[in-house]
Amino acid sequence: MLQNQQIFLDIGFVLALTGLALAIFSDHLQVIAKYHGATKHLVASGYNQAMKVMVVNRIGAVLYFVLLAYNIDNRLDPSVLKFGLGVTILLSILPTIGVLAWLQKRFNELEVTHSVINLKIWDKKIVVATFFATLFNLFGLTLPWIAGATFPEWRLTLANTSFIFNTIFTVINVFYIENRLAFLIDTKETEIHGFVAGVIIARIAAFIFVGLALISL
Repeated sequence: MLQNQQIFLDIGFVLALTGLALAIFSDHLQVIAKYHGATKHLVASGYNQAMKVMVVNRIGAVLYFVLLAYNIDNRLDPSVLKFGLGVTILLSILPTIGVLAWLQKRFNELEVTHSVINLKIWDKKIVVATFFATLFNLFGLTLPWIAGATFPEWRLTLANTSFIFNTIFTVINVFYIENRLAFLIDTKETEIHGFVAGVIIARIAAFIFVGLALISL
């Protein structure tokens, strides 16, 4: 009976990490959906696709939060949790590189003369803002749960501190990053290409930082 329960917990933990990866990656697809719609002159369709991507994000979040909470309630080892979260975030870099490759292909189709990794076309302020916003997002998704696994008697309180991180992420993302993207789309500025490339690069950098930080904790 105990062995069967452990197998169930292990499967639940893997599914929780899969949900986390799904939630993280879908964040990229929102920006890409809006960018693709704008460059196809289908702005409304682009934003509609971005909202559909949010459904994928919610599915991933449900898997992650519910199954991880169940594992923590059953005394998941904090060291295992930290390692699993760190590896999942680092592995999320791989499909993100795929997004970057797609973006380069789109650049070529639009005859954008610069490469996606050309530092000169990035919006430096947006890159910095995206990096820190992603840090808050990722730490909000991980640190409260690690703390909850470490101090199980306070797990509910600690888990809910994720909303503090999420609020900071949302403020930066909505009022600065998304606001700038909306302006570039509305004014049909060519800077949108460098904007999107910079956002993806900044997120990759944040993934590396947070992933390695969690593994080394």
